[in-house]
Formats: sequence, structure tokens, C-alpha cells
Amino acid sequence: MEIKEITLLSKEEFESCKEFIKPFEGWWWLRSPGRRCNALCVASQNNFYGASGLIVDKTFVSVRPALRIDPDSSGITPGKEIQLAGQTWTAVSGSLMLCDQEITKMGFRDDWQA
Repeated sequence: MEIKEITLLSKEEFESCKEFIKPFEGWWWLRSPGRRCNALCVASQNNFYGASGLIVDKTFVSVRPALRIDPDSSGITPGKEIQLAGQTWTAVSGSLMLCDQEITKMGFRDDWQA
């Protein structure tokens, strides 16, 4: 399996593959911007996403990284689990693996420059 990128799911990726996403307690960041200024979309334990988003200084939101993989080299089908780096990852599509556990709870600093 060749890893192309480490990322967060977009809201579109989340919606298209949520049947394979294993829920866990709490909220987790998506990479898509929310409708409000300084907000990112989030997903919940019930596989619901908040399009309005949460302000990016929220510290109770977790991170669930996704691995973008080469679909031609992986042979992985949606729903398949693998162990990697001490974590369980589930294929949510032929080219995306999502970490089943939260990696960390984190907030974002608001002193960045665009």
C-alpha cells in the first residue's frame, strides 16, 4: 500500500463514504470550511456533520487523520481494517483510509497569517 497523503476528510468525502466510518464518542474536524467565519466543518459520533462548523479555537474537537492511498497498489476495499502505526484504520473508499481512534484533541491558534 502506497500512502500518497495524510489529510482530514472533506465534507464531501465524509458524505460519500460515511457508511464505512466507524463512530466514536465526540466531535472531529473535517478540512472543509464552515459557513461561519473562522469555522471548520465537524463530524459527530452519529456520523452527522455540522456544515455551519465550529470556530477553530475549540479544544474539545478531535482529529481523525485520513490516508490517501494509491488505489491501484492497495487492493483495499471499503470496510476493510488494517493495523498501521499502532492504530486501526478502516478503508472508507478504494483510496482513503480513516483512523478509527482519535489521535489527539487539539485547538487551532488564531495568530496565523493568511
